[in-house]
Amino acid sequence: MMKVFLLLVLLGISLVSGWAEEVVIYGWAGDWDLWFQEWGARFEQETGIRVKYLSGSGLEMFSRVIAEKERPRADLLLSSAAYLFQLQNMGLFEPIPYEQLSNAPYIDPAFKYEAVVVWGWDLYIIAYNEERVPPEDIPRRWQDLADPKFKGRLIVRPPASDLTAWIWIPLADIYGEEEAWETTLGMFKNAVLWAPSTGDLVSALVAGEGDVAPASVGHIMLARYLWGAPISSSIPSHPVVMLNGFGIIKGGPNPEGAVKFLDFFLGPYVQDYIMNKLGTSISVNAMVKLNNPRLIEVLKGQNVDEILKIAYFIDWPYWTQFVEDQRPRIGLLAQQIEAKVKELGY
Repeated sequence: MMKVFLLLVLLGISLVSGWAEEVVIYGWAGDWDLWFQEWGARFEQETGIRVKYLSGSGLEMFSRVIAEKERPRADLLLSSAAYLFQLQNMGLFEPIPYEQLSNAPYIDPAFKYEAVVVWGWDLYIIAYNEERVPPEDIPRRWQDLADPKFKGRLIVRPPASDLTAWIWIPLADIYGEEEAWETTLGMFKNAVLWAPSTGDLVSALVAGEGDVAPASVGHIMLARYLWGAPISSSIPSHPVVMLNGFGIIKGGPNPEGAVKFLDFFLGPYVQDYIMNKLGTSISVNAMVKLNNPRLIEVLKGQNVDEILKIAYFIDWPYWTQFVEDQRPRIGLLAQQIEAKVKELGY
């Protein structure tokens, strides 16, 4: 009987050990599923820990973390700032143990938050059709998008979109709310099209449905290099930094594996892959240098460190705090923008 008991104990240890040698990650769908196959294989080769990557929309994965908070099934969430910082504010992430990350010293403090670590950044800037917008008309500031010369030529995101709020927030912070409202509403007066999604925005730029649009570096890369459209970039005086990061899910099954994967993802292999092979984000690891010619062209040859000096960082912990009706501040702002645009009759 004792031998059977010992055998069961040994089997139990073996099962637990085998189960613990897997890290479960929630993240984005699409090409990310393919990329994670490659990254996961590399991580397993280096550490012996398997990667189980489960994907969906940002909202779907965000909602899943909340639904599973009493019994978490994943270790890490890969997502964008709005979702990550809401979960940080809700207390559903563990603090990031930077002292355990060998790559942490190479990451700018601007990308290190209490329970969110940024693995890559993009810029929200201005896209324009270089065949239709002469050099003297290229918008150089967000305020230029409200200029009447762009009437019927501007592609915008819907007024309730976070991306519309991303323009209002820096303008209000730097110039005051009056100028923020004047610019934001002026943009909708000039709009020829509202693009609900990234795909819609890129398709509209490629099809020439508008001449100018607020867009990310990634959007411009897709339009210019994947579809061959004559879309160029203008970096306004206050480009908005778009953050992509990780959070360690509180109570996840393999916290040690989560930390090891974070360090791997912040290391030279993945950081170089994301920036110089894919061009989807700019590396946060200072040891990885930009050598992607297409990304360099879209950034107008500017040094990324110099860009960060003029770039605007949204205060995400503040804007994702829940206030009235248990809604985040940025959600209430989006509601205000939508209401004011409706008052214009759009």
